Amino acid sequence: MRNVRMLTLTALLVVALGLSACTVTLPSASAGLSTLNQQLGNLLPRANAPAQSPAQTTATTTVPQLVPPATNISDLQTALEQLYIAVNPSVVNIQVTMPAGAGQAEIPNIPGLPFQLDPNLPDGQGAPQQMPQARALGSGFVWDQQGHIVTNNHVVDGAENITVTFADGLTLSAEVVGRDPESDLAVIKVDPSKAELRPITLADSTMVQVGQFAVAIGNPFGLEGSMSFGIVSALGRSLPTNSSALGQGGPSYTIPDIIQTDAPVNPGNSGGVLLDLLGNLIGVPTAIESPVRGSSGVGYAVPSIIVQKVVPELIGSGVFEHPYIGLSGGTLTTEMAKAMNLPEATRGTLVSAVSKGSPAEKAGLQGSTKEAEIDGEKVKVGGDVIIAIAGQPVKDFEDLTTYLARSGKVGQQVELTVLRDGQETTVTLTLAARPAAQQTESASSNQPETPPQTARSGAWLGVAGISLTPEMAQAMNLAGDQTGALVEDVMTGSPAGDAGLQGSDKPFEANGEQIMIGGDVITAVDGKAVTTMQDLSAAVKAQKPGDEVELTVLRDGKKIAVAVTLGERKGAQAAPTMPMAPAEKAPKQPKAAVSGAWLGISGLNITPEIADAMGLNSDQTGALVEEVVNGSPADKVGLQASSKAFDLNGEQVMIGGDVITAVDGNAVVKMEDLSAAVKAQKPGDTVELTVLRNGKEITVVVTLGERPAQSN
Repeated sequence: MRNVRMLTLTALLVVALGLSACTVTLPSASAGLSTLNQQLGNLLPRANAPAQSPAQTTATTTVPQLVPPATNISDLQTALEQLYIAVNPSVVNIQVTMPAGAGQAEIPNIPGLPFQLDPNLPDGQGAPQQMPQARALGSGFVWDQQGHIVTNNHVVDGAENITVTFADGLTLSAEVVGRDPESDLAVIKVDPSKAELRPITLADSTMVQVGQFAVAIGNPFGLEGSMSFGIVSALGRSLPTNSSALGQGGPSYTIPDIIQTDAPVNPGNSGGVLLDLLGNLIGVPTAIESPVRGSSGVGYAVPSIIVQKVVPELIGSGVFEHPYIGLSGGTLTTEMAKAMNLPEATRGTLVSAVSKGSPAEKAGLQGSTKEAEIDGEKVKVGGDVIIAIAGQPVKDFEDLTTYLARSGKVGQQVELTVLRDGQETTVTLTLAARPAAQQTESASSNQPETPPQTARSGAWLGVAGISLTPEMAQAMNLAGDQTGALVEDVMTGSPAGDAGLQGSDKPFEANGEQIMIGGDVITAVDGKAVTTMQDLSAAVKAQKPGDEVELTVLRDGKKIAVAVTLGERKGAQAAPTMPMAPAEKAPKQPKAAVSGAWLGISGLNITPEIADAMGLNSDQTGALVEEVVNGSPADKVGLQASSKAFDLNGEQVMIGGDVITAVDGNAVVKMEDLSAAVKAQKPGDTVELTVLRNGKEITVVVTLGERPAQSN
C-alpha cells in the first residue's frame, strides 16, 4: 500500500468513537445544527445493557454506558474527561526487546523508530558474544480478568522479552499466547494475581458511521496514557497485512473492513484502543498513512467485529483459521458489464480464475473465458459474477472479503448468488481454511522468531516486489503479455523511495492468495529488459553503491524513465521469519522423511540462483534449512531457518537460513544426502554438522531425537 506505515513495535493507536445514545447541542446552535445533533445521537443503538466482558459480548449486543451522554459542549468536555478516567486503566504500555537484526529487518520502511542498542554490549570491537537487542514500544488493552492483553501482531512479532506497564506504574512480564498475522492481532498474558485488571468493553463496529466522534488512547512515542480526539473519516478500507506492508515480497493477504480516522495517532499507538464516546472499543489501531513519521490525519484500525472473532480463538488455541473460497477476481465495472452484455448498472465480483482444489472449484464456479478491450487494454470477462453471499448483496470485491472476515467460518456452507451467462443461479460451497493459516505460530510458543539472516552486501535499490503475471497485468489494465518486476512496497529512506518509485495499493486475489497490485512495473534497467524479479535483482547486483541507473517504468499504463542512485545494503534487510506450524498439527518434517533418527528441519537443495541470492559462490551446494520444527533437536542447538522470500522460477521459496554442507565430515550436496546421513543414525546419536551461516563456516553438534509418531 502506498505510504502506509505499519507502526511496527512502536504500536499505533487509533480510536474511533461512536455517539451511542449521545447528542451534542452547541450553545446558540441553529436549527440545522440541532438536526445534525439529533442525527448523530442515533448513530449507534442506545447503550443500557449491563457491563459484559469481551468474551461474552457479541456483535449484536448493546454495550454498557461507561460515561453519560453529552447534551452540550460542557457536557462533551466532561464526557471526554470521564472517558479517559474510565478507560485509561485498561490501556497498557508494551515494551519489547529482540535481536537488533530482527527488529531492524522486521520494519525496514519505518523511519525514526526508537530502537536502541543495549549499551552494555561492545561497540566497534568486533562481533559480541551475544547479538545486541533492539527495543521498541507499543500499546495494548486488558481483555479479561485472566490476564489476557490484546495488541497488534506486529508489536510482539519476534519479541524476545515482553514487559507490560499499567497506568498505575505496575510493570509485569508477559508471554505470547497466540498471534494472527493476517488480522495483525495478538494476545499476550500477564500473571492475573499481580494486577488489578479492568477489561475493555466492546461496541458493534458494524454500526459505526462516518462522522462519528473518535477517541484514541495509547502511548505515542512512548508517552503513556495519551488521548486524542477526532472523527471516523471513512469505512470499509482494505489494509495489507504485516508481511505485505513490510515488504516481504510474495503474495500476502489484506485486512478488510478497516476503520479510518483522523484522530491523531502516531508511532507507539499500535495495539491500543479505538473507542466510541461511551468508552467502548470499536477498533484496534494498526497503521497510519503518512509521508512522515507522525500523524497526517489518516489512521487505520482493525474493527471490533474482527477483534471479537479472532481473539477468543487465539486465547483458546493460539491460532485463527481464516475462511477461504479460492478464486481470483475483482470488482465488475460498467465497461466489463457492457462487454458481457449485462445491464450497465450490474455490480458484483467478477471471477477471473478458480484455484485448483479450492471450495470454488468443488462448487463449480466458473472463471473468465473471454477477453474484451477496455480503454485500449485487454481484460478478462465472461466468468461468473457473484452478486450476493448468504443473502447479503455483493457490490464489489471488498464486500466479498468483508463477509468472510465478519461472518465466515471454516467448514461453513454458504450460498452464493451468481450471474452466469446473464442468468441468475445459486451455488453452494463449503468454506475451507486459508492455506497460509497452516503456517500461523503455535499458541504455546514463547520463543523468539529466528532472526533474519544478514542480507547480501552490495548495491541496494530498496523495493520488495514480484514477477508480473498475465493475470496481474490484466487486472492493472496492461497488456496480457506484459512482463516486468511489479513493485509491491518501497522502503522509506531507500534509493527507490528517494527517486519516487511507487508501491502497490490495490488488493487482488491470485490463486487463492491476496497480493497487492497497482504499483510501478520496472521493465528495464539502463535499457536492458527486466522480465522478472530475478532480472531486477541481477541488474542491481551488477552495480556498486553510488552508481546511477535509469529504470524504465510503467506507471498507470504510461512509460516513464526514473533515475536512481543506488545505495549500500546495510546488512539485515531481509523479510520476517517463516512462522512455525500450529502445535496441534503434525510438525512439518524434512523432505523424504523416514522413520528412526530425527533432526527436525525442512529444507531444499541449494541451486546456483539461490546461492547467488544469498551472496554465496554460485557453485555452492548443500541442504538449505527452510524451517526448524519447534522443540526439535535442530531447534535445541540453534539451527537457523530461512527468513527471506525469493522468487525461484515463478515460485516463492524462503532463503537465508543455515546451509548444511557436511555430516560428520561426509559431504552433503543435496537434501537427499542429509536425509540419508540422518537415516543411518539412531535416536540418541550425536553428529557434527558443518554449516554455512551468513557465509561463514561453523560447526554444530546435535543429538538426534526420535521421529514423532505422527510424522509422514
